[in-house]
Amino acid sequence: MAIDDASLERVRRAADIVAVVGEYVQLKRRGQSYVGLCPFHEEKTPSFNVHAARQFYHCFGCGVGGDVFSFVMELEKMDFLEAVRHLARKFNVEITETADRTGDRRGERDDAYRVLERATTLYQRLLTSPAGVRGRDFLTRRKVSAQMQAAFGLGYAPPEWDFLAKRLPKDGVRPELLLTTGLCTRGKSGGLYDRLRDRLVFPVRDPRGRVVGFGGRDLSDAQDVPKYVNSPESPIYHKGSELYGLDLARKSLRDSPALLVEGYLDVVSLHGAGFAAAVAPLGTALTEEQAKLLGRFAAEKGVVVLFDGDAAGQAAALRSLLHLVNAGLAVRVATPPSGRDPDDVIRDDGPAALSAILDAAVGIEEFLTKALLGRHRPEDALGRGKLVEELAGHLFVLKGSMARDVLIDRFADKLGVSNRSLREDLRRAVRETRAVAGDRAAPVRRVRPVPLEQDVRLLLFLLFNDRERAGRVVGEIHPADFPESVRPAVEPAYEAVREGNLADVGPAAAKLEPAAREAFFRVMAMELDEEEREKALVDCLDAFRRRNLGTELIRLKAELKDAYRKGDEERYRKLLARIDSLKVEEG
Repeated sequence: MAIDDASLERVRRAADIVAVVGEYVQLKRRGQSYVGLCPFHEEKTPSFNVHAARQFYHCFGCGVGGDVFSFVMELEKMDFLEAVRHLARKFNVEITETADRTGDRRGERDDAYRVLERATTLYQRLLTSPAGVRGRDFLTRRKVSAQMQAAFGLGYAPPEWDFLAKRLPKDGVRPELLLTTGLCTRGKSGGLYDRLRDRLVFPVRDPRGRVVGFGGRDLSDAQDVPKYVNSPESPIYHKGSELYGLDLARKSLRDSPALLVEGYLDVVSLHGAGFAAAVAPLGTALTEEQAKLLGRFAAEKGVVVLFDGDAAGQAAALRSLLHLVNAGLAVRVATPPSGRDPDDVIRDDGPAALSAILDAAVGIEEFLTKALLGRHRPEDALGRGKLVEELAGHLFVLKGSMARDVLIDRFADKLGVSNRSLREDLRRAVRETRAVAGDRAAPVRRVRPVPLEQDVRLLLFLLFNDRERAGRVVGEIHPADFPESVRPAVEPAYEAVREGNLADVGPAAAKLEPAAREAFFRVMAMELDEEEREKALVDCLDAFRRRNLGTELIRLKAELKDAYRKGDEERYRKLLARIDSLKVEEG
């Protein structure tokens, strides 16, 4: 059986979360929220918070959180339909149930695959037409051959706002399907417009080769436009569960280790240079689901992580390692020279140079040791404490005792202490982490929240809690300007605000990885008065603008160096003028 959306919304509005939780937990009011002892883990000091205004709960001790449905499902061990029925009966809400139309849903999924394949064909044709000259010029500069363009189905989305919105309905495609698949979005006037405009298009295919979404690389060089735009989540596309290039790489994975790189162009460039086992996450940090997917195909040969050589790339590599190890994969890490990505190495130095980098790949133990010792000074007490704390966080995530033991042995040797002494320090660090949550005794696997800048935290709060100011956030900041970790929650919030609403906190949080969800709930628990909200909005919008200007200046300076190295005087002059104007704007 299935329950229609209108019934779900009626139950959600009727089932007050304070009343529901209050039947299981003794709640006391504290400010704008309610607190009590968490029903999901043992604790002595209340860390379980329920927020009436936004209808969500969150425990600062064990990290659980969600809406009224997830609370009932977790505590009563019900599935979603059972929880909805339970709450409907309790609050006297009539719901409409229909037969589970599995066949109809399968037909809708097939329709989605067909319309995305049709869009892929249209984008490909445009790339090879006179209208696609900007895309072809870009690919020529990046040395992407016609063979690789065809293999990956690369295309071009024209600058028109309604190319697909007008073209596909002529082929009988329903407007609802354009929205469901993410090809189009609805404007303020109610009309449809294309999500991808003036962009090089990368079709994303599942392991079976079916197009499930798109990535679009901006070609306009406009300052206020994100470099990449990706398809939103849809019934057939969950970007945290797919890997770009896996459909083409899977045959090579029988004989070669997987090469995990950061972006679309890295994958295309590596395949073109003969490294056909390259795959990449889809605009996000590698997820647990993606690691498991890769494990299905690369279990025998393992994986080499080949992220960019800058600090951000190496931090992303470190985050990815733990998921890959937990997926049962043998992992090594190869590091390009600082400031360069694999695509740069191939274009400038050739495949042999990249092969040399891959040959120098190191194991997870050596990489983690070098990364942590590079950030912390173990010779002084403060640095040693921070190193042990970070190491404890990484080891806590690892599921296999063997990997933990090897890392502990290596770090004990590097620190010049006994294995036993380091283990005690690590246990102490874990206990202190739990104590921060107000519960020293509970054996809780606490999730460390992802770090978020203060301006990001404040804008997230406004986006979900202040209808008027949320509209100003949506009007001035693109979702892609938010960190990737929280973007899955930000995108539906933008849709809701454009429709004159505020997004529900619980469903938005459910789209996030555990560490991001923990940070998100902490933000939602903030309390700001009217004056603080207005000041936060003004300050944060200015901070975002300055940050984007700084990012754009870094990009332009890199292009300026490239133009100088290649002797392109006209391009050099244009870039220099653009840099000067941005510096004036930056003040």
